[in-house]
Amino acid sequence: MEIDVNSSLLTSKLKLLLALSCTLILANIYYAQSIITEIAVGIGLDQSLSGLIVSLTQAGYCLGVLLIVPLGDAVENKKLVMLLVTCSIPVLLAASLSQNAYFFLVCAFLIGATSCSIQVLLPMGIGLTSRAERGTLAGIMMSAAILGIVLARPASAWITGKFGWRAVYLFAAGAVSLLLVFLKKALPRKSFQAHEVSYPKILRSMGMLLINVKGLVPRLLVMFLTFSSFTMFWSALPIFLQEHFGAGHTQVALISLIGIIAPLCALFAGRMVDMGHGFTTTVLSLCLLCTSFLLTLVFGNNLQLILLAVLIFDPGVHMSNVIMQQSVLTMTDVARNRLNALCIGFNISGGAFGASLGPWLYTHFGWKAVAFTGTTFVSAALLVNLYAHRSNRLKNIDKV
Repeated sequence: MEIDVNSSLLTSKLKLLLALSCTLILANIYYAQSIITEIAVGIGLDQSLSGLIVSLTQAGYCLGVLLIVPLGDAVENKKLVMLLVTCSIPVLLAASLSQNAYFFLVCAFLIGATSCSIQVLLPMGIGLTSRAERGTLAGIMMSAAILGIVLARPASAWITGKFGWRAVYLFAAGAVSLLLVFLKKALPRKSFQAHEVSYPKILRSMGMLLINVKGLVPRLLVMFLTFSSFTMFWSALPIFLQEHFGAGHTQVALISLIGIIAPLCALFAGRMVDMGHGFTTTVLSLCLLCTSFLLTLVFGNNLQLILLAVLIFDPGVHMSNVIMQQSVLTMTDVARNRLNALCIGFNISGGAFGASLGPWLYTHFGWKAVAFTGTTFVSAALLVNLYAHRSNRLKNIDKV
């Protein structure tokens, strides 16, 4: 069912439900970041390999986005969302019961894969919204997703401190089960008319987009590098804080909670794009990331400056990613779901890489290696952004 562009089927309650869905579902991917040490001990995984817990979750999400989300162009959206959310519940329960590393890592991968449902909900919601409200809804849902990322780390650290790490996944399973009930009742059965195109053709066309859509690759590369730095920072920082400052679960949770301002900064970035300052805001956000890593590199023994680095780190990452994603999704009116799949795929591929690299670098070379590598990644992203802008490859970024 295609709605009239000047009307909307979204009530305020349904908008709230879509936002809550983004928060709870995406949080499933990030619960492990602040408790990988406890999980590794519980499943008998060596600390140097603990980054696999996060990176395999990210890898599952990435493959889900690339292989499952494009089905949204050929399959009725509500059925696809309900199937993915339903499958996530037994996977979360299985993770809470895992007794060995292999079984848990398989569960981590499947948690990521089923969490791609939020990338089906986003275009579904936009399809139910009038054209005049689509930008607002996209901003709300993206900010809600960022909120899930920000809250997942302190929530999992607090729950682990009180009840153990297995309770985190029991809580997640319960939250998603409750969400499933509301989604089943509230989501319309038909969100839009599915396109008459085969699934293999959809997948093949995604590769051609990288070649044919001018300016797409630089945007995706910036997202890959910035999200690599994000997960590298947050997968290694809890270990660093525990070993060098004696931080417990409560302290790590409170430090993680500093990033709560990130969703507001993401909304600010969207407004700056509307005002024609997308490129400038991207440069600012990447400079914030460089500053964060340099503060921890030079002043790694000063907890106050580390807290300052955390304060500006998450906003920098999410401001950059929101601008880049908006830019990608407005490059063409056709194949928008496939562009979104590529966008998120590169983003999460970078996340999986960084999450695995962070603990490995810290275990073998210490925090300075993590901070130096992060600075290098962000500097590379800044150079790509500057070069692409000068060569006019990102000529539309200030018109998103």
